[in-house]
Amino acid sequence: MIMAAIFLVLRAPLNKDSGAMRGEAGAAIVLLNPRGVQKKLPLHFEWQPYPGAETYEVKVLDERLDIVWSSGRIRATSRDLPPGPAKGLKMGASYYWKVAVFSDDEILQESGLQSFQLQE
Repeated sequence: MIMAAIFLVLRAPLNKDSGAMRGEAGAAIVLLNPRGVQKKLPLHFEWQPYPGAETYEVKVLDERLDIVWSSGRIRATSRDLPPGPAKGLKMGASYYWKVAVFSDDEILQESGLQSFQLQE
């Protein structure tokens, strides 16, 4: 009986309206840049488009995971760190960034943390 249930699940048609398409568990925000060592400013943050997203918000965090900069809501899938906040970042320090995805005022998903380090 268990084998029959497994067979039915494996043979079920793929539902294109899955939770991942609506931003539910299973969908992931893919962070592209920056990663690893960064030797030049301005930092350019880039991620893949997320299904159903209307706006995004980028946050940069320090080693203690305190927010040092937030983009506010933007419609694009990339954003440069402005010169003012960039001056506050320390060479040799490690930082993290993440992206939150919104539809209207509802958060759909938040990425995991991606690290980068500034070096001269």
